[in-house]
Amino acid sequence: MYQKPVICCILVCPTLPAIGGCGPCIYDTQAREFIHSLSLHMRNDPHSSPIGGGNAPKTGGQAPKNPTEEEAAVACSLFMLSEEQRGPRKARPQTVMPRRTTPLQDATNHILAGRDKNSMLEIKYINPVKGRGIFTSAVFSQGDFVVEYRGELIDAAEAEHRRKLYHDARSIFMFDFTWKLKTWCIDGTLEDGSFGRLVNNEHKSPNCRMKLIEAEGKPHICLFALKEITTGTEITYDYALA
Repeated sequence: MYQKPVICCILVCPTLPAIGGCGPCIYDTQAREFIHSLSLHMRNDPHSSPIGGGNAPKTGGQAPKNPTEEEAAVACSLFMLSEEQRGPRKARPQTVMPRRTTPLQDATNHILAGRDKNSMLEIKYINPVKGRGIFTSAVFSQGDFVVEYRGELIDAAEAEHRRKLYHDARSIFMFDFTWKLKTWCIDGTLEDGSFGRLVNNEHKSPNCRMKLIEAEGKPHICLFALKEITTGTEITYDYALA
Protein backbone atom coordinates (compact mmCIF):
# COMPACT_ATOMS: atom_id res chain seq x y z
CA MET A 1 0.00 0.00 0.00
CA TYR A 2 1.28 3.47 -0.86
CA GLN A 3 2.71 5.41 2.08
CA LYS A 4 3.14 9.14 1.82
CA PRO A 5 6.74 10.40 2.22
CA VAL A 6 7.75 11.55 5.70
CA ILE A 7 8.51 15.07 4.45
CA CYS A 8 5.21 15.34 2.62
CA CYS A 9 2.70 17.65 4.23
CA ILE A 10 -0.30 16.51 2.18
CA LEU A 11 -2.44 13.44 2.65
CA VAL A 12 -1.40 11.68 -0.53
CA CYS A 13 0.50 12.37 -3.73
CA PRO A 14 -1.11 15.02 -5.98
CA THR A 15 -1.16 12.65 -8.94
CA LEU A 16 -3.30 10.01 -7.27
CA PRO A 17 -6.68 11.36 -8.44
CA ALA A 18 -5.83 9.74 -11.76
CA ILE A 19 -5.60 6.33 -10.14
CA GLY A 20 -8.28 6.85 -7.53
CA GLY A 21 -8.51 7.81 -3.87
CA CYS A 22 -6.71 10.99 -2.92
CA GLY A 23 -7.06 14.08 -0.77
CA PRO A 24 -6.74 17.78 -1.63
CA CYS A 25 -3.39 19.13 -2.82
CA ILE A 26 -1.83 22.29 -1.42
CA TYR A 27 0.24 22.79 -4.54
CA ASP A 28 -0.74 24.49 -7.75
CA THR A 29 -1.37 22.99 -11.17
CA GLN A 30 2.25 23.45 -12.18
CA ALA A 31 3.42 21.27 -9.28
CA ARG A 32 0.93 18.51 -10.08
CA GLU A 33 1.97 18.53 -13.74
CA PHE A 34 5.63 18.36 -12.74
CA ILE A 35 5.09 15.36 -10.46
CA HIS A 36 2.98 13.59 -13.07
CA SER A 37 5.60 14.18 -15.80
CA LEU A 38 8.44 13.09 -13.52
CA SER A 39 6.62 9.87 -12.70
CA LEU A 40 6.21 8.93 -16.36
CA HIS A 41 9.76 10.03 -17.18
CA MET A 42 11.21 7.68 -14.58
CA ARG A 43 9.15 4.87 -16.06
CA ASN A 44 10.40 5.53 -19.59
CA ASP A 45 14.03 6.09 -18.60
CA PRO A 46 15.29 3.04 -16.64
CA HIS A 47 18.62 4.70 -15.83
CA SER A 48 17.01 7.66 -14.07
CA SER A 49 14.24 5.81 -12.27
CA PRO A 50 14.95 5.34 -8.54
CA ILE A 51 12.38 2.57 -8.40
CA GLY A 52 14.04 0.35 -11.00
CA GLY A 53 13.24 0.73 -14.62
CA GLY A 54 11.31 -1.65 -16.74
CA ASN A 55 9.21 -3.15 -13.94
CA ALA A 56 6.18 -0.91 -14.22
CA PRO A 57 2.94 -2.86 -14.47
CA LYS A 58 1.36 -3.08 -17.89
CA THR A 59 -2.16 -3.45 -19.09
CA GLY A 60 -2.80 -5.30 -22.36
CA GLY A 61 0.88 -5.10 -23.28
CA GLN A 62 0.95 -1.31 -22.80
CA ALA A 63 2.06 0.75 -19.84
CA PRO A 64 -0.75 2.48 -17.94
CA LYS A 65 -1.40 6.04 -19.08
CA ASN A 66 -1.12 7.35 -15.53
CA PRO A 67 1.66 6.67 -13.02
CA THR A 68 1.32 3.87 -10.53
CA GLU A 69 1.19 4.55 -6.80
CA GLU A 70 4.84 3.56 -6.43
CA GLU A 71 5.96 5.80 -9.29
CA ALA A 72 3.89 8.70 -8.02
CA ALA A 73 5.22 8.31 -4.48
CA VAL A 74 8.84 8.52 -5.62
CA ALA A 75 8.13 11.50 -7.88
CA CYS A 76 6.31 13.21 -5.03
CA SER A 77 9.26 12.61 -2.69
CA LEU A 78 11.72 14.05 -5.20
CA PHE A 79 9.52 17.08 -5.68
CA MET A 80 9.24 17.64 -1.93
CA LEU A 81 13.01 17.38 -1.52
CA SER A 82 13.58 19.93 -4.27
CA GLU A 83 11.06 22.23 -2.57
CA GLU A 84 12.86 21.92 0.78
CA GLN A 85 16.22 22.71 -0.83
CA ARG A 86 14.69 25.70 -2.59
CA GLY A 87 13.27 27.05 0.64
CA PRO A 88 9.86 28.52 1.40
CA ARG A 89 7.99 29.94 -1.53
CA LYS A 90 7.75 33.70 -1.62
CA ALA A 91 4.27 35.07 -1.79
CA ARG A 92 3.52 36.73 -5.07
CA PRO A 93 3.20 40.49 -4.61
CA GLN A 94 -0.30 41.70 -5.28
CA THR A 95 -0.56 44.45 -7.86
CA VAL A 96 -2.85 47.19 -6.65
CA MET A 97 -4.23 49.23 -9.52
CA PRO A 98 -4.39 52.93 -8.72
CA ARG A 99 -7.91 54.24 -8.49
CA ARG A 100 -8.67 56.57 -11.37
CA THR A 101 -9.49 60.12 -10.36
CA THR A 102 -12.92 61.19 -11.58
CA PRO A 103 -13.18 64.36 -13.72
CA LEU A 104 -14.95 66.14 -10.87
CA GLN A 105 -12.22 65.16 -8.39
CA ASP A 106 -9.58 66.19 -10.92
CA ALA A 107 -11.22 69.59 -11.34
CA THR A 108 -11.53 70.08 -7.59
CA ASN A 109 -7.87 69.16 -7.04
CA HIS A 110 -6.72 71.74 -9.58
CA ILE A 111 -9.11 74.36 -8.22
CA LEU A 112 -7.81 73.98 -4.67
CA ALA A 113 -4.21 73.95 -5.89
CA GLY A 114 -4.81 77.03 -8.04
CA ARG A 115 -2.96 75.54 -11.00
CA ASP A 116 -3.54 74.51 -14.60
CA LYS A 117 -2.52 71.34 -16.43
CA ASN A 118 0.78 72.85 -17.59
CA SER A 119 2.08 69.51 -18.89
CA MET A 120 -1.01 68.96 -21.05
CA LEU A 121 -1.80 72.47 -22.29
CA GLU A 122 0.13 75.32 -23.88
CA ILE A 123 -0.45 78.87 -25.11
CA LYS A 124 0.02 79.56 -28.83
CA TYR A 125 -0.35 82.68 -30.94
CA ILE A 126 -2.87 82.06 -33.74
CA ASN A 127 -3.34 85.25 -35.79
CA PRO A 128 -4.00 89.00 -35.35
CA VAL A 129 -7.78 88.42 -35.25
CA LYS A 130 -8.00 85.57 -32.72
CA GLY A 131 -4.80 86.42 -30.93
CA ARG A 132 -3.72 83.63 -28.58
CA GLY A 133 -5.33 80.30 -27.87
CA ILE A 134 -4.93 77.20 -25.73
CA PHE A 135 -3.73 74.00 -27.40
CA THR A 136 -3.31 70.46 -26.11
CA SER A 137 0.11 68.86 -25.69
CA ALA A 138 -1.51 65.56 -24.61
CA VAL A 139 -4.69 63.62 -25.30
CA PHE A 140 -7.88 64.35 -23.35
CA SER A 141 -10.61 61.71 -23.18
CA GLN A 142 -14.30 62.53 -23.42
CA GLY A 143 -15.53 63.92 -20.10
CA ASP A 144 -12.07 64.87 -18.80
CA PHE A 145 -11.56 68.08 -16.88
CA VAL A 146 -9.51 70.41 -19.07
CA VAL A 147 -9.10 73.84 -17.49
CA GLU A 148 -10.66 76.32 -15.07
CA TYR A 149 -11.62 79.88 -16.00
CA ARG A 150 -9.71 81.51 -13.19
CA GLY A 151 -9.93 85.07 -11.97
CA GLU A 152 -11.42 87.20 -9.22
CA LEU A 153 -14.95 86.31 -8.09
CA ILE A 154 -17.10 89.46 -7.81
CA ASP A 155 -20.84 90.21 -7.57
CA ALA A 156 -22.99 91.79 -10.29
CA ALA A 157 -22.73 95.31 -8.87
CA GLU A 158 -18.93 95.25 -8.80
CA ALA A 159 -18.85 93.74 -12.29
CA GLU A 160 -20.98 96.58 -13.65
CA HIS A 161 -18.74 99.14 -11.98
CA ARG A 162 -15.56 97.63 -13.43
CA ARG A 163 -17.00 97.42 -16.94
CA LYS A 164 -17.39 101.19 -16.88
CA LEU A 165 -13.71 101.50 -16.10
CA TYR A 166 -12.34 98.84 -18.42
CA HIS A 167 -11.65 99.14 -22.13
CA ASP A 168 -13.80 96.89 -24.35
CA ALA A 169 -10.79 94.74 -25.18
CA ARG A 170 -10.38 94.08 -21.46
CA SER A 171 -14.06 93.57 -20.62
CA ILE A 172 -14.22 90.46 -22.82
CA PHE A 173 -12.35 88.60 -20.06
CA MET A 174 -15.25 89.08 -17.61
CA PHE A 175 -17.37 85.94 -17.32
CA ASP A 176 -20.93 86.35 -15.95
CA PHE A 177 -22.91 83.40 -14.53
CA THR A 178 -25.72 82.58 -12.12
CA TRP A 179 -25.14 80.78 -8.84
CA LYS A 180 -27.68 80.34 -6.05
CA LEU A 181 -30.16 82.65 -7.77
CA LYS A 182 -27.65 85.52 -7.97
CA THR A 183 -25.51 86.87 -10.79
CA TRP A 184 -21.77 86.62 -10.31
CA CYS A 185 -18.72 87.36 -12.41
CA ILE A 186 -15.25 85.96 -12.81
CA ASP A 187 -12.97 88.89 -13.59
CA GLY A 188 -10.22 87.34 -15.68
CA THR A 189 -8.81 90.59 -17.00
CA LEU A 190 -5.55 90.22 -15.09
CA GLU A 191 -2.68 88.66 -17.07
CA ASP A 192 -1.90 86.04 -14.44
CA GLY A 193 -0.61 83.31 -16.77
CA SER A 194 -3.69 81.12 -16.36
CA PHE A 195 -5.00 79.24 -19.40
CA GLY A 196 -8.79 79.36 -19.04
CA ARG A 197 -9.13 83.05 -19.85
CA LEU A 198 -7.48 82.49 -23.25
CA VAL A 199 -9.78 79.74 -24.56
CA ASN A 200 -11.47 80.93 -27.77
CA ASN A 201 -15.08 80.77 -28.90
CA GLU A 202 -16.40 78.10 -31.30
CA HIS A 203 -20.15 77.86 -31.83
CA LYS A 204 -20.17 75.27 -34.66
CA SER A 205 -18.11 72.43 -33.26
CA PRO A 206 -16.66 73.15 -29.82
CA ASN A 207 -14.69 70.39 -28.11
CA CYS A 208 -15.42 71.54 -24.54
CA ARG A 209 -18.32 72.78 -22.45
CA MET A 210 -18.52 74.93 -19.34
CA LYS A 211 -19.68 73.51 -16.03
CA LEU A 212 -20.04 75.16 -12.64
CA ILE A 213 -18.11 73.42 -9.85
CA GLU A 214 -18.48 74.26 -6.17
CA ALA A 215 -15.35 73.90 -4.05
CA GLU A 216 -15.01 74.99 -0.44
CA GLY A 217 -18.28 76.90 -0.68
CA LYS A 218 -17.31 78.96 -3.73
CA PRO A 219 -18.31 78.63 -7.41
CA HIS A 220 -15.74 77.84 -10.10
CA ILE A 221 -16.20 77.70 -13.87
CA CYS A 222 -14.50 74.74 -15.53
CA LEU A 223 -14.18 73.30 -19.02
CA PHE A 224 -14.76 69.59 -19.68
CA ALA A 225 -14.07 67.69 -22.90
CA LEU A 226 -17.14 66.96 -25.05
CA LYS A 227 -15.18 64.35 -27.00
CA GLU A 228 -11.66 62.97 -27.28
CA ILE A 229 -9.23 65.81 -27.98
CA THR A 230 -6.00 64.79 -29.69
CA THR A 231 -2.58 66.36 -29.19
CA GLY A 232 -2.07 69.72 -30.93
CA THR A 233 -5.78 70.63 -30.97
CA GLU A 234 -7.07 74.04 -29.95
CA ILE A 235 -9.38 74.02 -26.93
CA THR A 236 -12.70 75.76 -27.66
CA TYR A 237 -16.20 76.20 -26.23
CA ASP A 238 -19.40 77.96 -27.26
CA TYR A 239 -19.56 81.29 -25.44
CA ALA A 240 -23.32 81.51 -26.08
CA LEU A 241 -24.02 78.21 -24.30
CA ALA A 242 -21.72 79.00 -21.40
